[in-house]
Amino acid sequence: MYAGSKISNLRSLTISNVVEIGDGPVNNYTLSGSCTGGTPASRVFHSCSFDNSTLIWCLGGVTGSTTASLSNQLINFNTTSGCWSTSLPYANISAHTLSYSSLNKSLIVFGGSSVAPNLTNSMYLTGNPTAGIFAYFSLLANSWTNITIPSNGPSLARIHHSASIASNNLLYIYGGTSVSNGSVVYNDFWRYVKISYLFHY
Repeated sequence: MYAGSKISNLRSLTISNVVEIGDGPVNNYTLSGSCTGGTPASRVFHSCSFDNSTLIWCLGGVTGSTTASLSNQLINFNTTSGCWSTSLPYANISAHTLSYSSLNKSLIVFGGSSVAPNLTNSMYLTGNPTAGIFAYFSLLANSWTNITIPSNGPSLARIHHSASIASNNLLYIYGGTSVSNGSVVYNDFWRYVKISYLFHY
């Protein structure tokens, strides 16, 4: 678990930058004396994924307390050394998903919003946000590539959904809400077939 907020009510958020890993009693990882990257800013509405080796990758999110600021950072936490590193940034994004593909050593980001929420008044994103993104980051090439969704594919304009890559190397996307005010709640379930770049129910 990395960062997030402690909520006493919707008008009182405390944003954290703590990494907690372990079974049983939680181990709070702190920077060792040999780390030079520092600690990332506290954040919420970000997304993280483990790369099946030693790195936890995190993208975007909202930093700040009452004045929110979107992040475009792609950062990783080394579970062996306890150190943070930064990688190639992409776009200001929050409330998206980030999934790791072992097939081609890449991170896939889906959905999200480019508008930060008002942290003192609402947990929803408000305003007229730009539709989310669909792209992947190649860990081997250290580069971002946009992915085009066909006309019969799912709406990118969604937040707070879930996504995961299964052992069959297919990306599954479920649910979420509309980016404008959360008034539309989705119950659709999509499977992304990467080879043919098509979506299926």
